[in-house]
Amino acid sequence: QKNRSNQMKCNVIKPTAPVQDYGFESSSAVRSAILSVGREDQDLTRWLALQLEFGQPQQRRDAMFMLAERSKNAYEFVSRAVDEFCDSSEFNFASFDDLVAIGRHHQFIRLFAIEMAKPSPPIMKENNVNGFVHTYDAAMWMRGFALESFRHLADYFDEFKQVLLDAMYSFEEYDPDLCYHGPHGRISDILTSLGTKTASIAVPFSARLTDASEQGEYAKSMLGALSSMGAGAIAAIPNLQQYRESIAADGEVLLPIEGDTIDEFDDPVGAVMQSIYRAHQSTSESR
Repeated sequence: QKNRSNQMKCNVIKPTAPVQDYGFESSSAVRSAILSVGREDQDLTRWLALQLEFGQPQQRRDAMFMLAERSKNAYEFVSRAVDEFCDSSEFNFASFDDLVAIGRHHQFIRLFAIEMAKPSPPIMKENNVNGFVHTYDAAMWMRGFALESFRHLADYFDEFKQVLLDAMYSFEEYDPDLCYHGPHGRISDILTSLGTKTASIAVPFSARLTDASEQGEYAKSMLGALSSMGAGAIAAIPNLQQYRESIAADGEVLLPIEGDTIDEFDDPVGAVMQSIYRAHQSTSESR
C-alpha cells in the first residue's frame, strides 16, 4: 500500500507543465501543493535535485524555490547540483536568494554571495517600458540581490559583516520603498532579520546615525536594527545618546535610561537605548 501511495504521489508530482505554462502565480500555487503533499519525502527532495541539475531553466527555478522551502536535509542532496548550477550560463539572478538559501552551508556559495555584494564597476543598461526608457546600473542591482541573500547566512555573520559595513559607504539604494525610514534601509532591515548575532558591529553601525542628521531624515530603520541586536549593543549607547541629543527639541528633558520606562512615541531613541540597557542588565544579572 505504501509503495502504491508513493507511486501515485510521484505521478502527481512529476509533470511540470503547469509550472512552466501558467506563469508565476500558478507556479507558486503548484509549488505549494507539491510541498503540502511531500513535505518530508526524501524521494521528492532527490527528484527536485535532479530537476535543479538537469531541468530546463524554468524547471530549475521552480526546483530551487521548493528546495529552499524544505527541511535542512535538502542540502545533502543538492550541494553538487548547486555547484553545477552556478557554473551554468543559464544562471538567473532572480533565483539568487533561493540559491543561497539552499547552499548556505557551502563555502563556495557564501564566498560567491560575498564577492557579488562588494563594489564593482557600473554596468549601465536601459529598460524600455511603453516608450519610457529607464537607465540603471545592473551591477548595483546585483549587489542588492547579494546583500539580501545574507539573511540566510546568520550562522556565518563574521564572514560578511565587513561587507555590510562597507556597503553603508558605497551602496546606492535603488528601491524607493527602502528609503522611507531613513538612510541605509536595506542594510538595516538585513541586520534586523539577523537579530542578536549582529551585535559585534553595533558601534561602527551606530556611528553612521549621523548620516540621518546630515540628510535631514529620521533613522527609523537603523534604530530598529540596533534594537534587534539586544544586550550586545550596549557599547553603542554613546553614539545613540549623541544622536538622541541632536534631534531633541530645544529645552526637551531627556529621561535617564536607568529610570522609569521611556515612552517610545515621545522619545523613540531613548526607548531603544533603554531596551538595550535593560537587556544588558538582565544578561549580567543572570550570569
